[in-house]
Amino acid sequence: MLFIHDLNAALAQTHIRSIGDILANLSGYLIVYLLWVYSFKLGMLLAIIGGALRAGMGKGGIWLIVAGGVIYLITCYLPFIEYSPAFFGILGTLILVLFLFIVWHWMIRRPGLEGSARIAGDLRMAGYYFLVVATWGLCGIFGIVTYALKPEMMMERGLQSTAVTLTSHVMVELSLGWIFIFLGVRKESGLHPSSGA
Repeated sequence: MLFIHDLNAALAQTHIRSIGDILANLSGYLIVYLLWVYSFKLGMLLAIIGGALRAGMGKGGIWLIVAGGVIYLITCYLPFIEYSPAFFGILGTLILVLFLFIVWHWMIRRPGLEGSARIAGDLRMAGYYFLVVATWGLCGIFGIVTYALKPEMMMERGLQSTAVTLTSHVMVELSLGWIFIFLGVRKESGLHPSSGA
């Protein structure tokens, strides 16, 4: 933690807002920081590429994953919008609508499924529920509950402990979401669909 604190302190003075700023302020601290912030996302992208190769995906599909991944990695930390409640509200509403479409799709398909396919769908649906609830919790953390995007307001109103409480709940919800999705994938691949409802 002390290492990250030192990195943040060194980088806070550089005011990096673009790729040009990165090149103009290239330093040992910045290189280490970039390696650290990109390591997880790059590792997950490499896992998907490796999985696609192992699964026999065609060259076109693999190159699409690589190209999309590289574009995402280049742009994922660059600022592109100032603080905008409308931006978060529109995307939050989109997430809600997509979740409702997933529920509708599950509701329509479930009666025709049997055995492990039905159980897998139910487990994934539970996972999606926890992910959408976690999304709602993030809205509260960054928005009008704890004002994490306006830290001066959070400090002024003494909302730090509320932010910690909400964040811990979001972490549990995200974990449950991924656990249920994992269980759904395992159930679907581990049993024959006609082995029982």
